[in-house]
Amino acid sequence: MRIDERLPRLLDSDEILTVADAGYHLLLELPHELFVDPLPTIDVLREHGLQPILTHPERHTYLHGTIDWATDWTRHGAVLQVTAGSLLGDFGSRAFEQAWHLVDAGLVSLIATDAHDAQRRPPRMTAALTALAERVGADAARRLIMDNPQLVLNGQPIELPN
Repeated sequence: MRIDERLPRLLDSDEILTVADAGYHLLLELPHELFVDPLPTIDVLREHGLQPILTHPERHTYLHGTIDWATDWTRHGAVLQVTAGSLLGDFGSRAFEQAWHLVDAGLVSLIATDAHDAQRRPPRMTAALTALAERVGADAARRLIMDNPQLVLNGQPIELPN
């Protein structure tokens, strides 16, 4: 769901589905055009007992050049989800560099496909798993691509970096 000022009302009226309808995680997408600080929304979602997942922050050019925002968001309980294709350069060099910067800083908890179809934007998870294993080790790669996504499907919390 795109960040929206109606979220608290929609949550209170039970009009929002959580990931896998498991009742714990909510995908939260920032606008592409301009920066809207999600921190107040993250806090509201946490107050409602949800763990927000911020999708593909590495692809927002207005966030490039620093990871201070990512550190703040994870400290408030948000999970960062990076797109597999970003780790492989599919979204350009800036997204590639920012994705790896976030991974190297230990701020990423999930890698996802953001696949829209098999030809134009394929999943690329196997290649991302290989790249991650080479850079951060097999255990960390497995956690980002398999273990943490399973926690999301089960409606269980993801442990965040300190």
